[in-house]
Amino acid sequence: MKRRGLFALLAAAMLVTCMAGALAEETGSCETHSWSSGVCTVCGYACGHQWQAATCTEPKTCEVCGETEGGALGHSWQDATCTTPRTCSVCNVTEGGTLPHSWNDGTCSECGASCPGHDYQQTGSTSETSYEKWNDTQHNKKVAYYKTMTCSVCGYSVQEFDHEETELQNHAWEDGKCTSCGYVCQHPFKLLMHNDNKSWEEELPSVPENESTHTDYYIIHDVFDCACGLEFKPPEEPNSAAGKAHTFDGNDRRDLYDAEDVQHLRRDRGRGAGP
Repeated sequence: MKRRGLFALLAAAMLVTCMAGALAEETGSCETHSWSSGVCTVCGYACGHQWQAATCTEPKTCEVCGETEGGALGHSWQDATCTTPRTCSVCNVTEGGTLPHSWNDGTCSECGASCPGHDYQQTGSTSETSYEKWNDTQHNKKVAYYKTMTCSVCGYSVQEFDHEETELQNHAWEDGKCTSCGYVCQHPFKLLMHNDNKSWEEELPSVPENESTHTDYYIIHDVFDCACGLEFKPPEEPNSAAGKAHTFDGNDRRDLYDAEDVQHLRRDRGRGAGP
């Protein structure tokens, strides 16, 4: 029995010695290798390499000895936007910052985002002018003033009412029409002024009444200058002056007066027969 136990111990010792030798052949005799280019500088053991794949920033690398092969792959960059910075599509590393929004009427045309909060500041002013008829001689001029308010964040602008000013002005006449408010002159009496230089009286043939008198007929052609710059001529009606005494020159004779001829003259003028 003792002899068998001794043989078993010897066999086990030999097995351990063989395994240690084999392990030494695979890993070298050093407990801790000093690697250089994949070879231990102490025991000369050459690493069998356990490779890790290359990444964006690191080449293909042995986990055991640190030996590398090739180079890093490099980043696959995606361009920055107004919501994300420049980003590697492989490792998700970022570089720099986001781009500014492309604002259009308070909304980003790239990402659709709205301005987070308008910060309006006055950047200018505008005005609108209008006219309305007031009366025959004047119109009311209205000027509305607006402030241009612009957002310092997105650049969106709005017009904000400020105040209004009014002023009564005389019509600006041209060919009887106001060039400002469009009012067309109706030539009211208060705007008319008699033009003595252009008005004239037209004499019409007189009509005998009897052997002593006659009726004079005439038309007054009145011309008025309107304040709008146009001439105004009222309707014309014949005027008459009855009971005018005849005036005879040296060749005229009263006995030539013929009552029948007078009747014909009056009838022709549509005034009926006289006495």
